[in-house]
Amino acid sequence: DAVREDFSGLLPWDEEARQLQARVNWLHQQFPERWPDYSDETLRVELEEWLTPYLDSVYSANDLSRLSLAQMLKAYLSWPLPQQLDSEAPANWSLPTGSAPTLDYTVENGPVLRARMQEFYGLREHPTLPGGQSLLVELLSPAHRPLQITRDLPGFWKGSYKEVAKEMRGRYPKHFWPENPSDAQATTRTKAKM
Repeated sequence: DAVREDFSGLLPWDEEARQLQARVNWLHQQFPERWPDYSDETLRVELEEWLTPYLDSVYSANDLSRLSLAQMLKAYLSWPLPQQLDSEAPANWSLPTGSAPTLDYTVENGPVLRARMQEFYGLREHPTLPGGQSLLVELLSPAHRPLQITRDLPGFWKGSYKEVAKEMRGRYPKHFWPENPSDAQATTRTKAKM
């Protein structure tokens, strides 16, 4: 009853749990016949079904805070959905540099892939999920500030990249801003360390 009253306050909602919830909800929007609704409202209504099995040794809010909400929510998915979650809505996306930033499914037009622009060099196709849905790509400056948001990376390379690169060469001269980014080597390093 206390959790039902203070659903967001008493449960240990960390970033991992909110992202897992958002991934399932995103899949529910795409395929409502296959994926359950994981909205706060639905989870509150179904509290007894997914939370009760974990309450045997929970006697206080402090005990509750030690539970892994992400694991509990993943376990609540019926088989074979837990295995399909990572393939249909992966938590991360691998970039040419080898880094694998977390995809953000919590934003309205998501999922969003955020990383420094230099890590996208060499990509000639726009990043997509396994099902073919385009990711919203947020290209960041070396200081991790948004430079461009796009669903058409090849179009950006051919179009407004030249203006962005011109400005960034003056602001971040130590970083690599090639003339043709679709043919350049992706990097996480400055020019001196490349």
